[in-house]
Amino acid sequence: MPTRPEPRARGALAAFGAFTLVGCAAPAPPSPAARIAASPPSSARARPSASPSPPASVPPAPPPGATAAPAAPRTAAPPASPPPAPAPTSLARGDGTALDRALGDGDAAFEAGDAKGALAAYERARKLAPASASAPLVGIARATLAAPDVEFVLGAEDHNQRVLALLRDLKAAASHASDDPGLQRELGKTLFVLGRSDAAIVALSHAVQISANDLEALSVLSVALMSAGKSDQALPYLRRAAELAPNDAESYTNLGTALLLTAQVGEAATAFERAVALEPNSARTHSDLGTACLTQARFECAVRELTRATELDPVRATYRSNLAHALEVAGKLNEAYASAKRATELDPKLGSAWLNLGTTAAKLGHFDDARRAFERAKALDPTDPRPATDLAELDELVRGRH
Repeated sequence: MPTRPEPRARGALAAFGAFTLVGCAAPAPPSPAARIAASPPSSARARPSASPSPPASVPPAPPPGATAAPAAPRTAAPPASPPPAPAPTSLARGDGTALDRALGDGDAAFEAGDAKGALAAYERARKLAPASASAPLVGIARATLAAPDVEFVLGAEDHNQRVLALLRDLKAAASHASDDPGLQRELGKTLFVLGRSDAAIVALSHAVQISANDLEALSVLSVALMSAGKSDQALPYLRRAAELAPNDAESYTNLGTALLLTAQVGEAATAFERAVALEPNSARTHSDLGTACLTQARFECAVRELTRATELDPVRATYRSNLAHALEVAGKLNEAYASAKRATELDPKLGSAWLNLGTTAAKLGHFDDARRAFERAKALDPTDPRPATDLAELDELVRGRH
């Protein structure tokens, strides 16, 4: 029963892990379940670099006594274009009014991670603003969605009355200011956490159309598209986000996930490698890169990176299970068995860990252990065809030994 590494992306729905947005914490898209049960694997060839220019031909030397022709003047290279910058997020304009000071207080609190303080300041701004002003409501929305008790996951807040009330306010305001990118972004984010992905995509697409460098809108739109199974459509937005946030590991993690889901494994690996370079002490980035290497059959890399993930987060069962699979395909069966067994201890409901344990046990000749592991996986998810297939292969293997 050979193991079959399949990509698994972090999810925006119940079954998926921790896909993080640039600019806010959130998850990501569905992808097939597999023996690899962790953050998204991906990797392969990096983008090809530009071919070097052919050498310029050298003119022949002038004959003796001849006067050399004057050299052609050199043309100065055009100045490099500055890298794109994210759209500003400040709601205050600096005009010194009481309204503007309240918005500035909200901005400062929000940037400091104080969602409660930001909400209070934006609420104060709303009382000072004319009814047509949208900035206070934009601030209220972003502070509400950043609150610790609001989970920024697709559909996680579908019954939250506070978020539903926010949606009504945003819809009313957007009907009078449809070209306000902040309103459209916050409307899209609100629809996202309420689980209304199609409507969220419409609002977020409009926000990005109005403000192409809105980093948060780009990020949430990408996740919404991937959650809807449209990873190919998400790629341009993720590439733009990576351009706008070249030193943010999350932008490359998100990009790597989408590249993996669209079978662009080489570029995905490159993106994950960049994420590891930017965030070397993140277990998740090492797991992403390790699973990518596993997808590429780069087993030494896979074992190294997944081992590092388990060192940084020793209680994450998915990392242990993925490491077990990498060790097993690398031929290190005893180590693989120990890693898979530890994964089942950390999370007895993790089906991929039981599958990896069964496969390794079978290769070691521990057929009874293998059968128990596959049967446990089957009991955990009767709809998963893999345990039944593995049990049938195990029976055939046992018969062949007798």
